[in-house]
Amino acid sequence: MADALKRKLSEFSSLTENEWEQLSSCFHHLSVPRGSFILKEGQICDSVYFVNKGAFRHYFLKDGDEIHTAFSFENSFVANTRSLTEQLPSDQFIVAMENSEVIRMYRTDLFVMYKSIPSFEVIGRQMLQSMIVAQEARTALFMLYTPEERYQKLLSEITEMLKRLPLQQIASYLGIARETLSRIRNRLH
Repeated sequence: MADALKRKLSEFSSLTENEWEQLSSCFHHLSVPRGSFILKEGQICDSVYFVNKGAFRHYFLKDGDEIHTAFSFENSFVANTRSLTEQLPSDQFIVAMENSEVIRMYRTDLFVMYKSIPSFEVIGRQMLQSMIVAQEARTALFMLYTPEERYQKLLSEITEMLKRLPLQQIASYLGIARETLSRIRNRLH
């Protein structure tokens, strides 16, 4: 189960076999059933998760409506970066959309490994940076593109993943009504 994580981390920097063994001693392999939360609003994010199998959705609640901010699929990291780094209560929920398998690493273990394995500190920083870059890209979607352009951009980037998402969640992520998304899809297809 950790092979995919090892490949992903090697994109950032290399670890010796001894460093990998030391790091992997901090991994907690979890099965997360569909509908289970790994983070709820008000909780402090104490872990980073690597999605080995499955999918997660990240959302805020506003006036009882779910406002989707991200989707995480295989080979990606999941956390609320603001809550994790600043140890503030989360303002969002992260829930499994499918039966999923993750590798969890607690924040406390991360900091121990940063001190023990200098190259892992580089990996950890780059991992968090990649999560922040993804958040900034989403912000840019709303500042630069129309709803139709946002949908087209989403189609070009994660076509396969869109097949796994309900229309309502895609519309929420794009910041439009489900009916508007249906009209856009009809025009494009």
